[in-house]
Amino acid sequence: LDPPPPMEVVPGAAGGSRRGSVRAVRAAQAKALEERGHVQAAAEAYKALIQEEPGDVDAVMALSRLLASSSQEAHQMAVAILEPLVAMKPKERRPRLALVEALRRAGRRGEALKRGRELVAEQADDLRARIALASVLAAPPAPGDQGAPAEGDGEASAAEDRARAADELEAAARMAETKGDDTTAAWCRREAGALRQTHA
Repeated sequence: LDPPPPMEVVPGAAGGSRRGSVRAVRAAQAKALEERGHVQAAAEAYKALIQEEPGDVDAVMALSRLLASSSQEAHQMAVAILEPLVAMKPKERRPRLALVEALRRAGRRGEALKRGRELVAEQADDLRARIALASVLAAPPAPGDQGAPAEGDGEASAAEDRARAADELEAAARMAETKGDDTTAAWCRREAGALRQTHA
């Protein structure tokens, strides 16, 4: 799948303490480095923030986003920084969604499917969870893919998985229309149509 429309990221509160305000300044500096294209420097700045505060959702999400466009090693690193955060904050859906994508990119499709299905089962009207699950279903297993096929898939073929991905995207499109998000709805329908053409 092509990348979905960008998710709106709402920054977390910096807190009222002096330490919180210093962290807020450092987080803003890291973001500025990222926006100027200084990926390595931004990654180091985010890593420093995470070392001090492993539960900093915004810093972990920003670093995982930076790593998403990099090498296979970087994808594994994204998984490594997201897994502890998800364990610490299991109710936070944003890191869990990012972990699904990081696992997919790291070639761990079975784990990505399991986590994606959990998110959809917990909240069936979660538009982003359905898109994340569809992206995993649409992706062909990589060589040496760990855990694929996922539990419950049996002998499901790649064509069947693409059909399931299209179904998830159609469901996501209906949800987006209900919420008045025509851009996401159109993207979902376009991608679902492309998957069905491939399946035909």
